[in-house]
Amino acid sequence: MRRQGKICAILALSAIVAACGTDDLGTQYTEIGEEESGLLFYGPGLAGGFRRFLVGRDEQHIKRTTATYGPRAGDLPHAQLYFVEMPPGRHFTRLSPVEEMIEGWGYFENKTIVQGSKGSAVNVLGRIDHLTFTADGIACVIWRQPLGIKHDRGVGTILLDGYYCKGEGPMMSAAEAKAILKLIGHRKLGPVKPPPEWYPETAGKVDIPNLPFFAAWGHSGRFKTTVPGRLIFNNLAGTAGKPTLQGDIQTDAGPHGACNGGFELVQIEDLLFEGEWSLNCTDGVAAEGRLTIGKQQGESVLTGSGTDSEKQPVTLSLDA
Repeated sequence: MRRQGKICAILALSAIVAACGTDDLGTQYTEIGEEESGLLFYGPGLAGGFRRFLVGRDEQHIKRTTATYGPRAGDLPHAQLYFVEMPPGRHFTRLSPVEEMIEGWGYFENKTIVQGSKGSAVNVLGRIDHLTFTADGIACVIWRQPLGIKHDRGVGTILLDGYYCKGEGPMMSAAEAKAILKLIGHRKLGPVKPPPEWYPETAGKVDIPNLPFFAAWGHSGRFKTTVPGRLIFNNLAGTAGKPTLQGDIQTDAGPHGACNGGFELVQIEDLLFEGEWSLNCTDGVAAEGRLTIGKQQGESVLTGSGTDSEKQPVTLSLDA
């Protein structure tokens, strides 16, 4: 397993540096069931697909659990999780930057990596750092999440890292990446539930997955430009009783060229969702704001407002 052989470079853990002298950590892995692993991940497109869980301890008594997820057919989407538990009296002293983790996964060996946005989010387990990127044109997100007790200047006694690749396409938006991170959990440390089963019915009622709209840039009058766009549904996530919709948002060529981004919306009524959207355009201008979408009194609703990085107003609506 190349992942374990790279543990020094990826984790930069002075607490266990003695165990990192060679690629062979001496760990004997045993295949276990998903429930026994404790790991939970409901990444889009992985339900009902291939999965494998392995567990082992090395001579330092460090416990490592790995999880591999695949699709029903084909190569993508694909994900791997890596869960490391330190023995009593040991802890992680520091962690390398999340962008340095990519090379530690064998899946990305010899692939061309283009890095996207780096940030942090919060899921049921706590704070989680992440980075979006593409690998030979495949859109992915990688994460690192320290857990457990923080001793002195340490960062925790447990580490959960991993990645998810959805397939060929543009770079994941920040909203989409954060939505995926919220689907990571652990049965004992922080359980997370799968997306609600009622999604397909609701999705049809709110005209997802491909909903056209118009984006208006600038103030009214001759300085205002309206361009067509579309919302593309990617995933339904969230906790029980508070589902969220995530997806891509795109506009055609306008004052700032073609723009791509994402949205994340939380259900506020039965068929009404509200949240945030963001766009990055080919000329370097970015925009973000609030968005409401769904059905209200039998009518389709899509209203959005925000500003771009040049302080100009941007509105989204169903009508030009």
